Amino acid sequence: MSDPEPTASAQDPTAQEPTAAAPGRASVATPESDPVLEIRHLVKTYPVGRGLFGRARGEIPAVQDVSLTLQRGRTLGVVGESGSGKSTVAKILVGVEKPTSGQVLLEGSDITAMTRSDRHALRNKVQMIFQDPYTSLNPRMSVGDIIGEAYTLHPDAVGPAGKRASVDEMLELVGLSPDHRHRYPHQFSGGQRQRIGIARALAVKPEVLICDEPVSALDVSIQGQVINLLRRLQRELGLTYLFIAHDLAVVRSIAHEVAVMHRGKVVESGPRDQLYDTPAHDYTKSLLAAVPEPDPRRRRRPIVRR
Repeated sequence: MSDPEPTASAQDPTAQEPTAAAPGRASVATPESDPVLEIRHLVKTYPVGRGLFGRARGEIPAVQDVSLTLQRGRTLGVVGESGSGKSTVAKILVGVEKPTSGQVLLEGSDITAMTRSDRHALRNKVQMIFQDPYTSLNPRMSVGDIIGEAYTLHPDAVGPAGKRASVDEMLELVGLSPDHRHRYPHQFSGGQRQRIGIARALAVKPEVLICDEPVSALDVSIQGQVINLLRRLQRELGLTYLFIAHDLAVVRSIAHEVAVMHRGKVVESGPRDQLYDTPAHDYTKSLLAAVPEPDPRRRRRPIVRR
């Protein structure tokens, strides 16, 4: 089964800024507005080498003093090599991991200091799109059940027409047919499975989507389709994205601002074009120098370290 045809693409995600939000969604704000999500001095360490009595003999720092800001209706790209701490930050944002110290403010409220019941009430505001569309969907559940499970956990998100109509709406929103609700994940291609994962995340009407390497497991031709879909959804729904990836070309196609992580720290951040055109940190320069250039006439000169 082939993926839906891609929509028209544009290399600059700022060329078509979000305008009005869809009914029931938050209004889109300008970059100067209050942030929807703030990460302040986030630290996460893991104990290692537990002794006879269970005491840790040391700690491994996964995230070290990370501070990031997400403006409403914008995309912050977070890039870095494997082990740089990107995915650990994502897990903390959705509550899978607890930080060792620091704060995560969602619309001004510190979610790291909330009780479990309070966090559940806010969980529908922050959802995650996972990296692997093949393992993130339960193979024993139909597509309708996968998306509908979100409404079981968050019944307030069900539309006025009912659960089935809400599931159909989500499928159409991501470019799939309502008839697909009876099918199972193995009957879809990788790109379509990722669309199902996006529909599941959107079911509870979140304000922030944490996109953890959402296209890295897909063919290059399908990556563009999913990126176009995410950009369209952002324009139509006023969504805010934290987009995590190691592929700098993908990040450049969707992000408004970019933060570069290395060994658990943010070593450089700023507006996308500024960071790509005039990088300041040596690690950022090395990442950009490693990006392949298909046009030999435009290949970058090697960076000379002085």
